[in-house]
Amino acid sequence: MTAVSVFNLLKWGLLFAYLLTSYFYWQDFNLRKPATQKRSLFMIGILLLAHGMFFIIQTIQLGRLPLATIQETINSFVLIEAVLYFILERKIHERSIGTFIFPFLSLLIFLGNILSLNVEHINPVLFNVGFELHVLTMLIGYSGFTQSFIAALLYILLLHQLQNHKSGLFFRRMPSLKFFDRISNYAINAGISFTFIGFVLGGYFGFRVWNLSVFTDPKIWTVLLIWLVYLSHYILRKRDRLSPSTAAYLSVFAYGLLLLSVVLIATVVSSLHHFNG
Repeated sequence: MTAVSVFNLLKWGLLFAYLLTSYFYWQDFNLRKPATQKRSLFMIGILLLAHGMFFIIQTIQLGRLPLATIQETINSFVLIEAVLYFILERKIHERSIGTFIFPFLSLLIFLGNILSLNVEHINPVLFNVGFELHVLTMLIGYSGFTQSFIAALLYILLLHQLQNHKSGLFFRRMPSLKFFDRISNYAINAGISFTFIGFVLGGYFGFRVWNLSVFTDPKIWTVLLIWLVYLSHYILRKRDRLSPSTAAYLSVFAYGLLLLSVVLIATVVSSLHHFNG
């Protein structure tokens, strides 16, 4: 069996692990029994171990962090998101969010798996530790925005059920609106901080490589615009100018802008951030 065949087997096995984790979390969400809780906890531990090993194997094989292609970036982002969610779950002792996060991560893994692996050239800048740190901090920031998006979306759905006097399984299993508002806001705060650090690191190392032309890159200005939207979210909250429901809708809107920018930069717009090909 060739190295490529082994890699393909591992990446699809990883998708299966995420789908199985999603199933166990849904089962626990539905039944809420000690046995289902133990299975979901056991499965997320196995998942993180497997994905962590996959990340290490890729890093050793490539001689750099797997952050050059869209597929590599998606895979690394999913790992960061899964780790941060696990930390959050252990801290707040609430598993309901995982029921919705892991299907989303499974979808991302699937999209990453079906993307082409044919890469003829990797820009040498990706072998620079400074740039790798820049990308990692940006991914951590995006992970915070993702958790905020999911928490805000659950807030909106729960609010809708309360307003319509519905009391189904979703209503019975969900924590309070205040809980989702708090998680969404904390996640945005973390996302703003890490994105800012990543932005500064990217500007510094980008200037050393591309000089002033780095500031003509549309991705830099797009990320800055989205960061300002999230910063406005933070400032308005601190000044009590933003109700929890409006904050939730603004979080969903900002994340929609983030997803749109990622897709456009990756597929349409010419950018210095295209590190392969």
